[in-house]
Amino acid sequence: NAGAGQFMASGSDAGVFKVWDLRMVKRADVTPISEFNFHQESISSIEWCPLNSSLLAVASSDMVTFWDFSVERDEEVRETAPDDDTAVPPQLMFLHQGVEECKEIHWHTQIPGLMIATDLNGFQFFKPVNWKSMLQ
Repeated sequence: NAGAGQFMASGSDAGVFKVWDLRMVKRADVTPISEFNFHQESISSIEWCPLNSSLLAVASSDMVTFWDFSVERDEEVRETAPDDDTAVPPQLMFLHQGVEECKEIHWHTQIPGLMIATDLNGFQFFKPVNWKSMLQ
C-alpha cells in the first residue's frame, strides 16, 4: 500500500482475502488484522487505491468489490446483526458483478474513482456512484 506502507493485502484461491500489518511480521504468531470470505471464487487481483490508503479493490472471477478499512461496525448494530455468512460486512462499499473471468483490476491514475478491469470480454471501465464518499 503506497499510502500506508505498513499494510499489505493478499488473496487466495478459496476466495478469502486478508490485510496484514507488516509491523507485526517480526512476531512468530503473525495473524492478519482483517480477513474476509466474501468472494465465492478465487481472488485474481487486489489493488490499494492511490488516492485513499484505506480503500482496497478486490477482484475474483465474477465480481469486483471495493472495501473501506476506515469503516468500523457500529456497536449497536454489532449486537443485533447476524454473525453468519449472510451478513454484509460494513467495510464493503461497492460490488460490481458485471465481469466474466476477471483477471486484473487497476485504479485509473488520472480519473478519481475510475476502475479498469480486464476480463474474458476485454476491458471494462466503471465508476461507482458513491466514489466521492469513498475517496474522502
